[in-house]
Amino acid sequence: MFWLVLTLLFLIPAGDGFGEAVASADVVGTDRIQVEIDVRIDGAGSVVAHLIEPGEDQQTISLADRGGGEFGAVFESRQVDLVVVFEVLGEDPRQSIPLRLTDLGVDRDVLGMAPPLAAVEDPEGDDNSQWGWLGLGLGAAALSLLAVWVLVGGSEPERTEPELDGIS
Repeated sequence: MFWLVLTLLFLIPAGDGFGEAVASADVVGTDRIQVEIDVRIDGAGSVVAHLIEPGEDQQTISLADRGGGEFGAVFESRQVDLVVVFEVLGEDPRQSIPLRLTDLGVDRDVLGMAPPLAAVEDPEGDDNSQWGWLGLGLGAAALSLLAVWVLVGGSEPERTEPELDGIS
């Protein structure tokens, strides 16, 4: 039963009552992209998309009915990975889950995003991690020497009590 529910969740990527949502984008100028978004929603009259740039104000655009339960729009934006929330207006209002443009299929390169850190390579081939390992090894060696010195009974200067003459 659990696997059936989990499978059904993945069949509806945009949320309750929403079908597949996709987006594509092209660079149209310096720091500007043209984005086309499409979503499949059965039984909807009017649909809007809320475009949210993290840390900025939200923009709401109307999606055109393209027939067969498909709605879409083309808009221009700054070159940023916007958060998109689809909303059905009318008698049965509902919203999709928040999705980023990259979640909808927009290529990271079009958005001007660098590849993930795991894919970044040093062009000169320098590997500075060897210095970190060397430091770690030297620290471990110093602690080992300290432990040996303590176990062997390292010499500690003897303390002498001062003699107190004439004090009773």
